[in-house]
Amino acid sequence: RPSMQAISTEPPTPLHLAYTEKLNAYMEQAVPQESKDRQQKRIAILSDLTSTFKQWVHSVCLAKGLAQPVAEAAGGALFTSGSYRLGLNEVGMDIDAVCVAPRMVTRDDFFETLKVILEDHESIHNLVAIAGAPLAPRPAPDPPRHTLSPVRQARRCPSSRSTTATSTST
Repeated sequence: RPSMQAISTEPPTPLHLAYTEKLNAYMEQAVPQESKDRQQKRIAILSDLTSTFKQWVHSVCLAKGLAQPVAEAAGGALFTSGSYRLGLNEVGMDIDAVCVAPRMVTRDDFFETLKVILEDHESIHNLVAIAGAPLAPRPAPDPPRHTLSPVRQARRCPSSRSTTATSTST
């Protein structure tokens, strides 16, 4: 439910469309956007970084003595944030990303091994690893309810956490 009501639900008038066109023309000049080729390159880099992160999570799990099937299922995810996530594709913009790893992967693991891998990655320039970034507080677990099945209870338990934020530029 929206926090505020829409000013109008009517379709735009010809005047609104004309102003929108003028604004778009201004934005094209004042804030140049990256070419489609550069945008595709960013997508390829993010895909490569996601793959690198998942491989790293897998290797950390194996190093901690977890079984191969558990390590393969551990996952890990890379989420974009900031201006890139909002679709602002200005020339030269960085990409802010948040790495989310399973519980068995610690912040120390991240800053001792993955940071080195990312610093050596050919597509990453100006890596900023935020070691002091606070973890999001975990919500208190719901009290046990006898009406929930074990499967539904398992879904309610958080299984991963945010490890850190990184910023890369291409």
